[in-house]
Amino acid sequence: MAAPTPVLFVPECYADTAVTLTLLRENRASHKRLLNFVSHGQGIKKVGNVMRLQPTAPSNTRRVVGIVDVDKDFYEHPHLRGFTRVLSGSLTRKQHSHALLQHAEFSSQFLIAINPACEVWLLDRAAELGKTPADFGLPNDLDAFKAFCKTQDAERDPRLRNLLDAVAKAYHPAYRVLAEFVADIMDLDHPLP
Repeated sequence: MAAPTPVLFVPECYADTAVTLTLLRENRASHKRLLNFVSHGQGIKKVGNVMRLQPTAPSNTRRVVGIVDVDKDFYEHPHLRGFTRVLSGSLTRKQHSHALLQHAEFSSQFLIAINPACEVWLLDRAAELGKTPADFGLPNDLDAFKAFCKTQDAERDPRLRNLLDAVAKAYHPAYRVLAEFVADIMDLDHPLP
């Protein structure tokens, strides 16, 4: 197998970072090297700025993938407005669990748009497993769960990792599409179901 293509993932928040780390583990990335692939954006504006500053020359082989929520701030950053090529999913709120987008001008830049927001996406994936967040030791109340997901420790919290590992193991279509997209972006073999 060829060496993976260099990729930088830029998640918007701690919950998005936890999803990203799970997708990278799913795709056989070395756990010790995961942070070489991830630059935590700390907000949609910063995700847009990091992506805007990436080399965009045709000779650039590094791919950049932003991970953001489809919320009221979704297209606030001018650079993010350029992600007009829909590869799969939909940006229509609650119509689809995600949208995979490519920048119209910079073909090495992609966006995973979690729909409507990562916290709700996580709750929906748990429900599809017949579980609640409480089954993983997490708050069941949406507001309390959102507050937990906004803490810096959330991305490495074993309870959230257990929830994500259960989602990954179940390989539900909402997760599978993202895992296969990450494998394609990194030029890796597809993860096994």
